[in-house]
Amino acid sequence: MKPLLLCLLSALFSEASRASPRSTPVDRKLTGEALDYGRIGGDVRPRTREEERRLSWEIARRVVAPVKLKSGITLPLFQTWYGKDDLSRIMGQVLKTQGPLSIPSTLVAQKEIVQEAFRWNETSAALFRSWDPKAFEERRRLMLEDPTVASAINSEQRVLFSPKLAAHLIANYPSVIRCLREAGKIPSPHEDLEASENFSPCIGTEAPFGSVVVKARWVQDEGQVQKVPTDVDAVGSQVTGGTWIGSEKLHIPAGTAHGAKDPVTGKVKKLLALHIAVKETRDWVWITLWWAPDKNHFGEDKPQDFPGAWRNYEMCSVTGYKALPYEKRDSVRALAEAAIDRETQGDSWCSNPYIEVEPGNARSNCIGCHQHGGSEATDVSRHGRGKVRRNFPSDYLWSMNHGIEVGTMFRGWVENLGF
Repeated sequence: MKPLLLCLLSALFSEASRASPRSTPVDRKLTGEALDYGRIGGDVRPRTREEERRLSWEIARRVVAPVKLKSGITLPLFQTWYGKDDLSRIMGQVLKTQGPLSIPSTLVAQKEIVQEAFRWNETSAALFRSWDPKAFEERRRLMLEDPTVASAINSEQRVLFSPKLAAHLIANYPSVIRCLREAGKIPSPHEDLEASENFSPCIGTEAPFGSVVVKARWVQDEGQVQKVPTDVDAVGSQVTGGTWIGSEKLHIPAGTAHGAKDPVTGKVKKLLALHIAVKETRDWVWITLWWAPDKNHFGEDKPQDFPGAWRNYEMCSVTGYKALPYEKRDSVRALAEAAIDRETQGDSWCSNPYIEVEPGNARSNCIGCHQHGGSEATDVSRHGRGKVRRNFPSDYLWSMNHGIEVGTMFRGWVENLGF
């Protein structure tokens, strides 16, 4: 199976298996305004693999850090962000206020109108006939008493966008729709736009620095998941084989993973894995976390101030298509990763054993797959790790035309209004 198809299957993983419950206006009223990621800024491009991991741990710490909201509840930063349901409501409000812009075009929705639509979304719950202030306060009380009840917010939204990125996508919806309607508007892989100020015409302009998108995998019954060994010897052999293979049923003891409790049923699900892509650099920083409390090689360098149960997660990351050198070639890390490096032959590597579950995807490096976001390209190399594009239509985002298909939702809104 071709690597691009494999990474598309990974992007779609679990979307077809069930319809996600909606993230409601009440959920958004409880969280209020989403809080943005605090960009590190400056030239953060690492020169060695050790620097790359230090940078990635710091980014991950900021993304999962607990934040106290105006409602008094506490959530990890990323769970305050916007899923597809939020974006759909906001998009509808923008169109209601401004009217659809000419499609196709490169026009941009007025900044003030977009901002007002986000503010409307935060309080719109009270506008519905079903609004029940007493039920709202009771739910808030439960969330204040039990942080896992609070964490049920957005736990059914597989993909979440930071405020900066969400606003950019909403404002540039005409460009998104134009590329969906007219394949000829998508630049060919070899059209060189890297020297220009914009290599991502299918979302208007490149995403602003500090943008973040996350993709989560929660599990209700982890016993249905195979535990994948992530000690270095096992990882090396599985990268060589190309496919993650579990060895036994997974069991996540209470309190050892980030959890979310349904306030009605009391059932608790646990966050098994989390992809994080952050625009700290032009080509983003690609990070993925997975639950593994065994303190294996991929978690041993974690900073001591990592919050709560997040201390039980491991990480791999890349900042480019090519693997960076080690500060010390004879270090424990360099020797441990030798099997991976032999397989990748100079390419970078990063694959999550609980998200990249399709055959062949253990060889991935995230960035090689995502370079095709916004296109239907099939030109791949070296198991999908190699750089083959000179432009990136949706700035590495698959979610415009695949997965949760935010762009398709934009198009639906506009075409339902007759444009």
